[in-house]
Amino acid sequence: MKAIEWTLLTLIFSTLIPFTAIYYSWRRGWISSFHLDKREERWKFFVISILSAMTGAIVLYELNAPRVLTVAMVNYVILGLVMMTITFFWKISLHASSITAFMVAVVVVFGTQYWWALLFILPVLWARYYLKKHTAMQLIAGTFVSCVITFFTFSYFLKSVK
Repeated sequence: MKAIEWTLLTLIFSTLIPFTAIYYSWRRGWISSFHLDKREERWKFFVISILSAMTGAIVLYELNAPRVLTVAMVNYVILGLVMMTITFFWKISLHASSITAFMVAVVVVFGTQYWWALLFILPVLWARYYLKKHTAMQLIAGTFVSCVITFFTFSYFLKSVK
């Protein structure tokens, strides 16, 4: 039962709060697309997401949550800051970044025998390219940046846990 509680708490800060802000803004007509296709519209939601993840990391840490969840929130904050900075100048794929972060975390946390989880990145890259939402370079950049940051964040913060 405790695992469900930790998962729900993590999802509130990592998903529910940011997506609620996006959904509300979209329904009010304040943004052009629920998917934030226009990079100029993204920065406000980065700020909301980063603040939510920072709060989540602090709450999880203070409640002595499983370390991997706290590290996931820290990774979310770092990725958010980097992606927001890039987005001010160029449209990078957040879908590619998100799926890559999750799959790289799976491999780092559970071991290289789960390398095949990285294959789940490919359908997301294909879909975003096929739908003409991103160029190949935007997808590669989102994947690469997220892979590097997630690998080092999880490796650094979890090294003393194993």
